[in-house]
Amino acid sequence: MSRIGWVAMAAACLASAAGAQGPGAPELSELEVTATRVPEPVDRVPAYISVIRGEDLRSRRITDLRGALALVAGVEAPSGGDAGPASAVPSFWGLHEFDAFLLVVDGVPWGGAFNPAIPTLNLTDVERIEVLKGSAPVLYGATSFVGVIQVIHYPAGQAANQVEGGFGTFDSWRGAASLALPPIGDFKQSLALDARRDGYSDSRENVREGHALYRAAGPLAGGAVRFDAGIDVLRSAPPSPVPREGAVLTTLTPLDANLNPANARIHETRWHGVLGYSHPTPLGPWETAVSLAASRITFKPAALDFGPDNTPDILERETARSYEIGAKGRLAGGAPGLRSRPLPARRVSPVSSPRRAEPISTSRATSSPFRPIGWVRWASSTRRRRACSDRPP
Repeated sequence: MSRIGWVAMAAACLASAAGAQGPGAPELSELEVTATRVPEPVDRVPAYISVIRGEDLRSRRITDLRGALALVAGVEAPSGGDAGPASAVPSFWGLHEFDAFLLVVDGVPWGGAFNPAIPTLNLTDVERIEVLKGSAPVLYGATSFVGVIQVIHYPAGQAANQVEGGFGTFDSWRGAASLALPPIGDFKQSLALDARRDGYSDSRENVREGHALYRAAGPLAGGAVRFDAGIDVLRSAPPSPVPREGAVLTTLTPLDANLNPANARIHETRWHGVLGYSHPTPLGPWETAVSLAASRITFKPAALDFGPDNTPDILERETARSYEIGAKGRLAGGAPGLRSRPLPARRVSPVSSPRRAEPISTSRATSSPFRPIGWVRWASSTRRRRACSDRPP
């Protein structure tokens, strides 16, 4: 895969929190929401969790899951897999299982609990990525028995506020923008756009993708409502496997040779939306959300089918459609009038950018989170076959 040199076209417009505090202000501990579903300092959570900041991803020009997880010890995500060159297979402590972990984006399972939609995952305008290493079946279900990866974007009204563009070898290019849009009354809104093409030494192998995410939030009936809507479009031409001769790869064909049918492809279009509402109650804040996602995948297999009569035939195109509907609710809070107490200060530096450790003063109130309603998924797929139009002579 080519290495793309990115050119920043507009600087970030928002001042960082550290700069706002001044040079002598103490640094606050990193907060997480994955391990306990309520914001807590990383150094106070009884779990093995790492936080990757969005600023670190952008400063390193990291735009995919493989590069992001390279910053976390014990976790990796090699590119490729059955879903094509745009996908990856994350590994926790050496266990390479596609359904052994749970991928979550802004609190919603991305692609369902058993089939993470890694090819359509986009890291534009990401505020942070939280990686929980270890099983978490109580909070996230049985499919999270090795870990959870949660991607968290900036909330509505906030953004990285930058525009990027770049190009590279093999006709590779990328353009991205993340902007905080002007508010409409009391409603804040933001928009993130991304488009790219990745080329390879194999001239027929490529990945083209586009992403758009719109977020809005504002007050409603004494609480707060939020709305997310996005679309992800993926068009990829996969490589072909290289035959083996015993324990080594064959030398009869070049490593970059593509022996797939002329129109072999993996195309996916995914629509998703989330509507959430939170409202204060005497027992604590009540939060609820519903989500809807629909995807359409067209798969032209890169293989030959040897039928019962031993006559080779090119496999036909297959189309699958899936629909995901989710709902959850959570009530979290402490006893009314509970006083907070100071805690001894400890600090853990982020995984990718060491900071100076300084004593800090912090406090919090004890809370009693309620287990949320699990996400419910309805999925259906259809397979359609048609007469072969590219059968070799």
